[in-house]
Amino acid sequence: MPERAFAILLEHDLKLWNMPPAEDRRFFMQHLLERKGQVLSVEPFLAFLQTLHPLDAMRTRTVFLPFLGRMGLVELDPEGRHLSLSPHGEALTQEYLLRDHRGTAGHWALLMEDQPLVIQPTLELLTPMVQNPHRLLRLAQVAEVETLDTMVGLRLGSDTLTRALDLGLTLADMRLLLGGAEPGSMPQPLAQLLDDLARRLGEVEVQQGCRLVKARTAALAEELRLRPELASLHLAPISETVMEANGPGNAFALLKQAGFLPKPGRFLPVSIDGDEALYLWSLACLSFVDEQGMNHHLDPVRQIIHAALQRIQSEDPVLYQEIRRRVPMLHLGGGAQAAEETQRILEYAASYNLIVELTYMPLAAHRAQLRKVTPQGIDGEHLRGFCHLHQEEMSFRLSRIMGVRLLNERGWTPPTIQSEAG
Repeated sequence: MPERAFAILLEHDLKLWNMPPAEDRRFFMQHLLERKGQVLSVEPFLAFLQTLHPLDAMRTRTVFLPFLGRMGLVELDPEGRHLSLSPHGEALTQEYLLRDHRGTAGHWALLMEDQPLVIQPTLELLTPMVQNPHRLLRLAQVAEVETLDTMVGLRLGSDTLTRALDLGLTLADMRLLLGGAEPGSMPQPLAQLLDDLARRLGEVEVQQGCRLVKARTAALAEELRLRPELASLHLAPISETVMEANGPGNAFALLKQAGFLPKPGRFLPVSIDGDEALYLWSLACLSFVDEQGMNHHLDPVRQIIHAALQRIQSEDPVLYQEIRRRVPMLHLGGGAQAAEETQRILEYAASYNLIVELTYMPLAAHRAQLRKVTPQGIDGEHLRGFCHLHQEEMSFRLSRIMGVRLLNERGWTPPTIQSEAG
């Protein structure tokens, strides 16, 4: 983490912060490293550096040096007239600029050592600041940071542990982080809090796209149906412990607000405006935009979208079919049909007088439409056929046919005047 931050500091474009150019920053740190252990007067030092390199002394003094001070890489007097490279800054600069890992091993030793963690009966945590930063980050996941000084002060509570569960930490991970899984290894209030969470976690489950709610007991199921906070779900009993959520609310979120801890399982943890159906629809629309090549910036999320949709397909086929109905251009196989395949299907349907289902993008429309068509023949760049939606013969541009599916239905072509589809 420190290495990455230091690399960004020296090499990335920081014009938005009004930083001096990257070559100035690197040049400054090189000469500062050559004078490690010395206290330097800022003005003469910058004037000397300007004789060696066209350094932007003003921005270095007013922007870059205060920034280094805030990061703890240099030590400055209150007036900013004198500076010296701090031990931390010296280690980072030597390791990054000189690629000298062995020379700085002693500096990082304290960050690799296990440091004590004191947990008070009031659920307040104290641990030294100088320690493995990854451990501090894990502690910040399960507790609220209150003070940062020589010692880090954190506060534990039911809310912070519940937040950690949402972040993907298990109760076993929390016990190990906070003192070990052995009995008596942590204060009794914390052990009771974790035991209470273990009992409550999973007392309700949300399954199948947040449409089914399962309670651990029949009495709990009855309580869920009577709770006013859950009224918007319109829970209808299916069995003694399983209920169907017929309302528009987010079952997982509402159960948590009511004080329950749904077991993480077959539910979608992300939603838009608390509406799971809207979330699914949004996923489908993103996939549609991606598949049509309308925005190449969606490439990084393509696999995430497809994985989510495939999960929905395996867990709730009915809901998946609803998504396909709403966004007919959704293809999990990747991309629209090849032009040759489309033409072969259309020619086969025309030869045997069969109906096809076209996914067609009209000229003036902003989204694709489903059309049932009886193909009659292909004339150059157009398909000639009878459109069952408009009940007339129409001409469809082949380049606008995004997909075609052969239906096991006999076609019908009444004599009408041909018109243009666009």
